Amino acid sequence: DADGDGYGNPLDSVSICRDLAPDSFVSNNSDCDDTNPNINPDADDIPSNDIDEDCDGMDLVTSTLQIASLRLNVFPNPTDALLTIDGPLDGTAEAILIGIDGRVYSKSIINFNNNKSSLDLHQLPKGVYFLRILPEGTDRYLSTKVVKM
Repeated sequence: DADGDGYGNPLDSVSICRDLAPDSFVSNNSDCDDTNPNINPDADDIPSNDIDEDCDGMDLVTSTLQIASLRLNVFPNPTDALLTIDGPLDGTAEAILIGIDGRVYSKSIINFNNNKSSLDLHQLPKGVYFLRILPEGTDRYLSTKVVKM
């Protein structure tokens, strides 16, 4: 048990003829990262961080990320003016346009009617943007790439 968390490395074993394991060895060898005491079968898995803290073979994914399976359709894309947004939404949402440099270029409230809305991009310089749609009353968002000609 190199990291002292009570779980050992399955690749580092020793056979003994007594009931107690030698110092720094443990009877449970199910640690998937014996260099980090925060990673072991009893650890709480932190969702969606690409680390398997609880050694179950996968990272926990929360339901807030399931919205990623929903898609926004934007057209025309590329565009030089008005962008139509078609998505699984109804009501108001915040539309945020973020440049590839990470800078927020635009924030506005848009209204979805029958899953459709539009966004005027006339004022934006030409470039590639990420459109993030945040429906009112939730911390979940939909995102897609938009090209302004």
